[in-house]
Amino acid sequence: MPVTRHRTASATWGIAAGVIGIATTSAVLLPFRDSVSPATPALAYVAVVFGAAFLGGTAASVTTAAVAALALNLSFIEPYGTLKIAAVEEITAFVAFVLVALLIGQLVVRRSEEHTSELQSHSDLVCRLLLEKK
Repeated sequence: MPVTRHRTASATWGIAAGVIGIATTSAVLLPFRDSVSPATPALAYVAVVFGAAFLGGTAASVTTAAVAALALNLSFIEPYGTLKIAAVEEITAFVAFVLVALLIGQLVVRRSEEHTSELQSHSDLVCRLLLEKK
């Protein structure tokens, strides 16, 4: 499918929404990071990736997943403020988060594209039927 102005604008809006969503989620959860596990922000970030993918497609989902991974690592996995991960089990959880975020994003994009294709097919059929009646 060729890239059109609409798809590019949609990707831009999806990326913007994703980055703002990750920043907002981080700001809301950061005061509680000592009382919640990293799974809490990870789950919230996956929801943001879902929304970004729905709004902006593949570029938005991948970009938002990358920003979410950085935010999760820097803000909610010890040692805070670094890209290091201290505990082995947190490395496993972090890798699982990245994979799930990317997978969810791509599934949303695929389903959205299938739905758009179905709508286009139905629209084409209706147009043909209307033209035949003339």
